[in-house]
Amino acid sequence: MCGIAGIVHLDGRGVDRAELEAMARTLVHRGPDDEGFYVSPCGSVGLAFRRLSIIDLSGGHQPMSNETGDVWVAFNGEIYNYASLRRELADLGHELASDSDTETIIHGYEQWGPDGVSRLRGMFAYAIWDERKRRLVIARDRLGKKPVYLYCDGRRIVFGSELKALLAVPWVPRDLDLIALGQYLRFGYIPAPQSIYQGIRKLPPAHLMVATAEVQRVTRYWDIPAAAPQAYRDLDEAVEDIDTLLREAVAMRLHADVPVGAFLSGGIDSSLVVAMMTRASTRRVRTFSIGFGDQLFDELPWANQVAQHLGTDHHVEVLHPDVESTFITLVRHFDEPFADSSMIPTYLVSSAARRHVTVALSGDGGDEGFAGYDHYRAFLWARAAAACPGMPRAAGIAASLLPTAMKGENLIERIASGRSLFDCYASTMSICSMRTLQRLVLPDLGPMILEGPRQAAREIYRGAEWNDYDPVQAAQRIDLTRGYLHGDILFKVDMSSMANSLEVRSPLLDHVVIERAVTLPQAFKMNRTAGKLVLRRLAERYLPRSIVERKKHGFSIPLGSWLRGPLAPLVREHLLDRRAELYELFDRRAMTTLVNRHLDGHVDRGTLIFTMLTLELWLRGSRSPASTSALAFARAG
Repeated sequence: MCGIAGIVHLDGRGVDRAELEAMARTLVHRGPDDEGFYVSPCGSVGLAFRRLSIIDLSGGHQPMSNETGDVWVAFNGEIYNYASLRRELADLGHELASDSDTETIIHGYEQWGPDGVSRLRGMFAYAIWDERKRRLVIARDRLGKKPVYLYCDGRRIVFGSELKALLAVPWVPRDLDLIALGQYLRFGYIPAPQSIYQGIRKLPPAHLMVATAEVQRVTRYWDIPAAAPQAYRDLDEAVEDIDTLLREAVAMRLHADVPVGAFLSGGIDSSLVVAMMTRASTRRVRTFSIGFGDQLFDELPWANQVAQHLGTDHHVEVLHPDVESTFITLVRHFDEPFADSSMIPTYLVSSAARRHVTVALSGDGGDEGFAGYDHYRAFLWARAAAACPGMPRAAGIAASLLPTAMKGENLIERIASGRSLFDCYASTMSICSMRTLQRLVLPDLGPMILEGPRQAAREIYRGAEWNDYDPVQAAQRIDLTRGYLHGDILFKVDMSSMANSLEVRSPLLDHVVIERAVTLPQAFKMNRTAGKLVLRRLAERYLPRSIVERKKHGFSIPLGSWLRGPLAPLVREHLLDRRAELYELFDRRAMTTLVNRHLDGHVDRGTLIFTMLTLELWLRGSRSPASTSALAFARAG
């Protein structure tokens, strides 16, 4: 795993080497083992690289070139099918000089052009500079495990693995994007292609950018198919097929020249991955779990049971972290506002694992791929309720009369959405309802912060056409390829793990597994009481029944009590301060009432308050010395 960055002046101006070096310094945590730079003969193209050595420890230095030195690549990630690609390329006459998976990207590009990305099976973000064609190619993996940020103004392109790399270049603009800010307030993250800054964009998953001096074009190269490649006679036949695919995906991700372990929560997904690791590995598998000393949130007893059943070398840490310090560190590290509080345990378990291994497998993807989230059933329930005559109108009236921040308001909003699948889904995935935001946001900013994000989200969701799929599959497609997975889950995992120089691999998110899982019949995925039916049936082959039948428990923290306990001073200091940056955006009286009601224990609005606290800390940390207020500047723009 690594960090990449680069500058391309399409107008021929020379690259400033000092700017490249500054970008690389911001990414040292992603690649502490090595660094490299390339500046083209004409001087207008520069690539920077930081390396975390995983495969071919003695080789694999980047940026890497072909044998003639006119095609260069900077690559972050892992190509799991690189051995078969090497053989295919060698048979086609290519000479490969190293054992690195990076080299297959270069020769694959030479053989198949930019479309060679479709042959790669793995997680990746890479940039190729073709000196002969004066062409830049930037690609991101299908599901968005590895990030790429871009700034392009038609004359120059700047890119990097993290936002902080682009901000190291002084001429990259930093104008706040209020529409992106509105998306953050609604969903807790900012989905691609937007970032918190107007001029900086994220390359969406499964997309390819090809840029020359004449044209810069971004296109999608992959999507989940509409139907499965084969029909199954029954659930058992589907389970057999998924078993084969998943065992292959796990085995592919065990290849490394450094120690490999796994996160183990005790849930079905991570436990199933570990079970398959123990079958495929010749060594005792190392597993890692953390707890917080709170029985409502700790899963340690379940993880211990799985570890004992599978015979792993299990490492457990019960943590009593300096919550305030860890939280502030992560807000700064994440570069843009991000409100998924599970970033804290993800960061801590990554830190614990990194003391023993360099690579860890995770169970991420099981809920999205196999319909395990409660919100899929909630979505279907709301759709059924909305179909009842008079229900949407009645829900709309109730929404206008009930108090702000009431429990269940999102459910009411989902029903009020009527037959609009889009609005129903958006409400299902929201941190809080539109009516709560309407009462918190200052009136003059409402159209941009509330309506702007709605239109932006419609553009993002375009392509997951509702009418072509059953509702659950359509929602899965959006989660997997248009929003939640890459904007929240994978962003959190990448930033938290790479902050600790740890590579995380996700077998359940192998694109071959996902293509098969999502297109399974709905009856194979969920019923009225449970989801992930295929995975549950598969898990019966590997795990104790108590693990298979236990109630789903997310990877979470006691957020509400932390905001009344160790984080309460931070809440009071920042959200109840009359000078808070937030009050350029929000009604101070409404916000103060909401915060005080939570602190007093009258309501639990921990997620919303965490969202606001994260935003306030980010605004204070991102403020430029040249401006009095980032928000005031954005409003003036």
